[in-house]
Amino acid sequence: GHRWWAARLPRAFIAAVAAGRSTRDDEENLHNDGRAGEALMLGLRLKSGVDLDAFANLFGPDPLERRRPVLEEFQTSGFLKRELNWLSLTERGTMLGNELMWRLL
Repeated sequence: GHRWWAARLPRAFIAAVAAGRSTRDDEENLHNDGRAGEALMLGLRLKSGVDLDAFANLFGPDPLERRRPVLEEFQTSGFLKRELNWLSLTERGTMLGNELMWRLL
């Protein structure tokens, strides 16, 4: 539930390393829905996709239900496919993966 990221600009990252400072730029704590969105985003980046049963066991049904309109839109448009209880991007969907991920968060 805790996420952090490094300095975005290479020169800032290099300067921090050279000075012996942390490269950490910022951080945040994620609530359950935020963690679920992250898990969904990361899972959809995998070829295998997301096991919806395992996802619901971890986060409950609400995070998927809240995202249902977006998931259905992308499935209807041919960007997502559902096979049994697995959700994954189609080949066409990988081209728009970043747009989907943004909308799922």
